[in-house]
Parts: sequence; structure tokens; C-alpha cells
Amino acid sequence: GPGQSPLIPDNAHQPSLAYVPYLLTGDRYYAEEMAFWANYAMIRTYPGDGVRSSSGVIENNEVRGFGWGLRNIVDAAAMYPDASAVRSYLIAKVTNNLQWLDNYANAQDLTTNPFQILWLFERPDGKQFISMWEQAYLMHAIDRARQQGFSGGLAHRDAIAKFQLKLFTSDPEYPRAQGAPYIVSVGVPGATTTLSSFTFFTSMAQIWAGTQGQERPFAGYYGPEARMSLLVAIQNGW
Repeated sequence: GPGQSPLIPDNAHQPSLAYVPYLLTGDRYYAEEMAFWANYAMIRTYPGDGVRSSSGVIENNEVRGFGWGLRNIVDAAAMYPDASAVRSYLIAKVTNNLQWLDNYANAQDLTTNPFQILWLFERPDGKQFISMWEQAYLMHAIDRARQQGFSGGLAHRDAIAKFQLKLFTSDPEYPRAQGAPYIVSVGVPGATTTLSSFTFFTSMAQIWAGTQGQERPFAGYYGPEARMSLLVAIQNGW
């Protein structure tokens, strides 16, 4: 509005402002700044769907907002001074988020959802689409939590990374050269925006037929995001 700055905080585009400065300096200011942004990610998450509650689960965001927010909560929890109650608080929130992510991934019915597709109905482009580049940020945040010493979330990480891998290993059903599209069509929506009315595709050929027209070059678009998931695939020997 009039007189307001256009620069506003936003979970979906949240940077990491204080983690590297804190590693370099050990300055208490940067520790507090890390904790501030970690808590902001939770406060910014609208609690209307009842998931966040006091557990701090930041599901009610754009998928990339979950990714970047979780990244900041994880880094603050890992590096905040050990004896502080703030660190214990943040560790509990990381644990809650990783557990929720695993529960969500493990709840998928592989009979009706054979590719373990996650995060339906999150794209404005159509109910049949998901965004792998947004999911890559969340996948990366979960893997970063593992690197920082936390357990949990790996079922969710693996579901995202394995589907990205399928886009590169299913030629000719799905052309390898189009493995990092803008959005991916994963099924046919029903009359209502519910999982029970959604029919998932069961072949990569169906996915390609629905995705055509959404291709992007790797360079300059979503190649780096796809690469993050492929690195996890290589590290796990998939």
C-alpha cells in the first residue's frame, strides 16, 4: 500500500540470511537472527487447517515455502548454542516436521498411486499438475536435516527424488531430454478436489502425454533443481 516497502518477508522465497555469517563469526547476533527466521517460518504459516498447531509443522505453505522454511528451522536448530532452551524448542519443531513428512509419504496407497506422487492440488496451473522444482527444495531441506544430524523425513525425500529419477530413466515412454519440465501431469482430477476422486496415471507414457507442452531447457530453468534430486539418487545407488 501507499508508503509501504515492497520488500516483505515470504516463506516461499525465504533466503538463508544468518547461517553462514554465524558459522564465520560465532556472533550471538547471527544466532538470534537464525532463530528469528526459523520461528518466523512457523508464525507465518496460517494455522487454519489445524496442522501447525503448537507442533510447528509448516505444511500449510506453498511446497517451496515448506522447503525453505524447514531449511531455516533445521539450520537454527543444529547450530544454536547447546545449552539454550531455544535450541531444544527448535529441535522439537524439526522432529515434528520430519515425522509429519514421513507420515504423509508413507500414507500413500501404491496400488492407486504407484509413483508415490505427493503434493496434489498445490499448483494454479491445474489440479492434474505437480511442480518437481518446488518439491526439490523440500527434498533438499529434508536431506540437509539428515546432513545436520537429524533423523526422519527420508521416506518423503526418497519419494520426491525417485520420481524425479523416473523422469530421466523411462525413455522412450518419457523422454529423458524433458526430465525437468515446468510442471508434470500426474493424473485425472475428479469432480472434487479430493484424493479419493483423483485418478493417478499408472505409466510414464501417460505422464508424458499429459506433460507435453510444459517442457523447459535444463539450462536457465529447472535443470539445477532436477540435479539436486539426481545427486541424492546417485548417493543412494538408485
